[in-house]
Amino acid sequence: IRFTSCASSRALRHTILSWSNMETLQQQVPENNGPRKETKKDITIIWPAEIEKQSSLAPPLGLIYINSSLKKAGYKTRVIDILFDPQMKQLKELQTRGGIYLISFPTALFNQVNQILSIIRQRDPESFIIGGGPHPSANKEKTLEEMGLDLVALGESEIAIVDIVKTIESKGDFSKVPGIIYRDNNGKIIK
Repeated sequence: IRFTSCASSRALRHTILSWSNMETLQQQVPENNGPRKETKKDITIIWPAEIEKQSSLAPPLGLIYINSSLKKAGYKTRVIDILFDPQMKQLKELQTRGGIYLISFPTALFNQVNQILSIIRQRDPESFIIGGGPHPSANKEKTLEEMGLDLVALGESEIAIVDIVKTIESKGDFSKVPGIIYRDNNGKIIK
């Protein structure tokens, strides 16, 4: 679909992101194993965006799949699309303590993501931040070191994300989760 106005493209993107909050996208995700109590951790999915650096105003399909996977597994999520909040007001008003944050980004948004991470760490010092997308996948160790992420999910993560979140909640062993690199309790990077 091609739109002539930016407003129309934004409306479509907003509509598709709203769909991701419904259970309309079905994935090959492990079924929920019985009733699940509401998660102890708040999960916030962040899509950084700068209108001048966007090659497309299409919604972030990978994050929609991840959101769908988490919801199917019984988690409650919140999506923040910076394209609709360029002043990052939602981030600056965070009241969460010990939340889980997922952020996917290309290299072009490196500086904006550093700003986002700084806001998250100020508002929620006990946060656990997961990076993914083109930049973290291509520059794994460097991204983990330079940006202060807790974990980088490599490649397509819509199935692994549920295991990652369960491991965070249970304070379990990340070495059993495939497709990630992370910092251990001593800050050492583990591949």
